[in-house]
Amino acid sequence: MIFETHAHYNDTAFDADRDSLLSKMQEGGIETIVNIAVDPPSVRESLALAEKYPFIYAAVGYHPSDIVRMAGMNEPENYSNHEDVQSSTSAEKTAESVSLTEPQEFWTDGRFDLDAALSWLSKMADHEKAIAIGEIGLDYYWCRKKEQREFQREVFRRQIAIAREKKLPIVIHSRDAAKHTLEIAKEEKLGEVGGVVHCYGYSVEHAREYVKMGMYLGIGGVVTFKNSRVLKEVVTEIPIEHLVLETDSPYLSPEPFRGKRNTSLKLPYVVEKIAELKGISPEKVEKVTWENARRMYRL
Repeated sequence: MIFETHAHYNDTAFDADRDSLLSKMQEGGIETIVNIAVDPPSVRESLALAEKYPFIYAAVGYHPSDIVRMAGMNEPENYSNHEDVQSSTSAEKTAESVSLTEPQEFWTDGRFDLDAALSWLSKMADHEKAIAIGEIGLDYYWCRKKEQREFQREVFRRQIAIAREKKLPIVIHSRDAAKHTLEIAKEEKLGEVGGVVHCYGYSVEHAREYVKMGMYLGIGGVVTFKNSRVLKEVVTEIPIEHLVLETDSPYLSPEPFRGKRNTSLKLPYVVEKIAELKGISPEKVEKVTWENARRMYRL
């Protein structure tokens, strides 16, 4: 059985067939799924899905680009934010224990109240099926202004503090921010917190630094791409005991489905590629990454 460590089944891409698709997961070999939040609506939706399906858990957190948008800090052009994701009515009805605090309540006298936003997130992290803080981190691809990046770094550190307080691992999003992400990881002693660098996309050298901390690397469909030379090197060089499987569904479908909607049912293609790169059996890849994910998420 496969442990899917990172998916977004609350996304509108699944509105037409969400329930029927999720009902096929166990039969399709997907034992466990962690649905990852990026902003307040998706926190609620992720917890609602976790309440509805026994095999789904939730990570709650503010994505670095989304927190910039939430704070009204000149939303980066062309950023496909998650505010457009409409909550599933059927999912919301199952979330009786989830507060429906709206993001508007994070504003006081025309100013974004980060303390209020983080306080609300901390309460959501107390939900019995919230097993991580994420996805959190830095995104310099979409956010290029100095004040945006400084704000992201502050929020990243403060969400790490929530994870430390709650004794939960973190799910890191890092894009075009290798240096600062690793610096913060070391300064915040992430080895004491634990977690995963989601959709790992940096060098082998940086990967080794995260492994020294005891962190895991999330490997998904990108490893099957023809132009993913560096990631293939990472998978080859890093011990499998520090790798976990993910899709980032509905994004980043593996070959031969690149460009189409991704689902956890396509993870066997990732398993096959990892097995090929490491010269081991697909069965061993499934077994070890399953054990890694259970250990990482403390299940």
